[in-house]
Amino acid sequence: MNLIVMTSRQYAVNYIRRELIRSARASGNLGLYVRCTDTIEIILCEKVVARFAKTAEPAIVYDCIRQLTGAGPSLVLMGFSNSANELALRAREFLANSLIAYDVHDDFTYGATGTALSRKIKLDLQWRAFCDVVLVLEEGLTRRYPKSVFIGSASHLRPLSRGATVDARRMIYAGSIDDRVDMVWLEELARLEVSLDIYGWIHFSAPEMRSIMESFVKNHRNVFYRGAYEDADLSEILRSYSVGLVPYKKHFRKTTHVNPSKIYHYLNAGLEVVAASIPQAIRLKEFIHLVDRGDDFSSVLDRTCCSPRAPAWPVDLFTWDQRWQEMRLLTSEHLKARASGHVDISGVNSLGKPR
Repeated sequence: MNLIVMTSRQYAVNYIRRELIRSARASGNLGLYVRCTDTIEIILCEKVVARFAKTAEPAIVYDCIRQLTGAGPSLVLMGFSNSANELALRAREFLANSLIAYDVHDDFTYGATGTALSRKIKLDLQWRAFCDVVLVLEEGLTRRYPKSVFIGSASHLRPLSRGATVDARRMIYAGSIDDRVDMVWLEELARLEVSLDIYGWIHFSAPEMRSIMESFVKNHRNVFYRGAYEDADLSEILRSYSVGLVPYKKHFRKTTHVNPSKIYHYLNAGLEVVAASIPQAIRLKEFIHLVDRGDDFSSVLDRTCCSPRAPAWPVDLFTWDQRWQEMRLLTSEHLKARASGHVDISGVNSLGKPR
């Protein structure tokens, strides 16, 4: 089984699709990343193995892809929710033995309004019509895409060993710093006797967060900004902490359908998780501690020590190796159904949930 990712995003920052490719390779399958921007790059084993002009004939590009993948079946993930791509829209002509999936990770509108929103709606409809199936990362999106398959998220991390000297109140936020982050929530937490380290980058969509974060750190002696990080560094970073934070705004359009990777990084690494009660956090309340603005933060933090929930987390169900095996099975079942004249797989809709 081959995995082919077609997208406009850079390989290095496309965490979920990159990890799926690595898991496919680790299981003896082939993982190919096709980046379509001003040029077309084909990436295999972390290296660019072919490059074409944007205007290259699709037949030539797909011939190169077929030479790399062979004649075996493929799962093709289309990661173009915010853009059209003529090369990708020719995939069905050249990759016949494939399941073509529209890969949806979040609310595609992401706060857009007016003309920008209209454009995104049209593109979403285009990809829904073109692809065989919609794969969603967050369970609530199954209501927007009624015949979609929920795949869920995961992490490349495994439980980490940490010394007995790790302070139970040493906490970390690791992730994008943007307008989803609830600074009031963080302010209430920072008033307590905790040590809070913030890792991440100011998102280009929220440049105002730079001055907000600088002011927040300046006003609290127990808060430190540690800068950006790479996913490969997370093992070393997280082993120094006991609690991971998800300080997202409630009842906010941009957090309604987010399924934060950080939750899975924290839990797989063995950290207790303290999160605002966004929809995905509520679904995982058996394993994490929920707290919102105005709540008793102190008692919640006490529970992270006295009544830990992370030990119950089923780590083996939330690895990218597990996700790839589930997606591989889904693809095989769909291709068998197609061969028999039956193509409706809407009954398969619960991958990636605790069993």
